[in-house]
Amino acid sequence: MGATVMNTDRLLRLAAHLETVPESEFDMRTWAKQTPCGTVCCAVGHAASIPEFRDAGLSLMPVMDNPIRLVPFYDGLSDWDATMRFFDLRYREACHLFDPTKYSEPLTPRAVAARLRMVAGGRP
Repeated sequence: MGATVMNTDRLLRLAAHLETVPESEFDMRTWAKQTPCGTVCCAVGHAASIPEFRDAGLSLMPVMDNPIRLVPFYDGLSDWDATMRFFDLRYREACHLFDPTKYSEPLTPRAVAARLRMVAGGRP
């Protein structure tokens, strides 16, 4: 199996998008969930709202046993598998970027954007 080369363009595009996301619409503890006030998403959930990412096939799909909860879906895969495939990440890289337990700083959209930029080789 060949080496995975992360898609830095997509990571940097997501970082730019996250810098515009209000904290009230951001929660890294869930992919995405419907609330009375709208949808609250993690970084990957917000990625599915970026038009060029949607055009590339990334979406959010309801979980069968809990239609309020949504998970990322891409190329026939869901959850972490979809995330890794879409951004061309290994599991360890995906966790470092998108697992809330891997952050010591407050989990804000800007904190995640800074990490995405750092990992993708851009400036934080």
